[in-house]
Amino acid sequence: MDSHLDSQIQQALVKQISSQLHSQIQQIISRREDCSAGIKPKHFKILKKCFSINDFIQYTKTNYFNSLDGSVKKSVNLLIDISLSEEFEQENMKLSQKIEEYVKRNIIPELPSGYNSYAKYEESDMFDKLNKVFKERIKKLSILEKNLNSKSK
Repeated sequence: MDSHLDSQIQQALVKQISSQLHSQIQQIISRREDCSAGIKPKHFKILKKCFSINDFIQYTKTNYFNSLDGSVKKSVNLLIDISLSEEFEQENMKLSQKIEEYVKRNIIPELPSGYNSYAKYEESDMFDKLNKVFKERIKKLSILEKNLNSKSK
């Protein structure tokens, strides 16, 4: 029963945060339209001070997000992608999302069939065929995996 209640509370919280985020996004859109100017990810960047990347990701799964114009959706998604990509630029990288989110957004490649870790993937011939950005990100993931594995032993 407690987990069901926790789930309901979590859903209500996500809905409330998404509503607040939507309201802020609508205000930005209105201001940009008043100026007859376009929408770019940088216009929503200020919202990162009040909302987490997770809030933005959850927002993209709502009807609020679905009600937006295509160019606004693209800008919000691009803002998320940029933020997730920036996580890989940190010295002591810490991922804010599950690996699947980074794969879904093409921040990192999906593990090929037969591989269960990025550390193993890094040692493969397929790794050599990746672009420079993916290689750098996989190397960081590999280090992160190794650090996590050494701590769990």
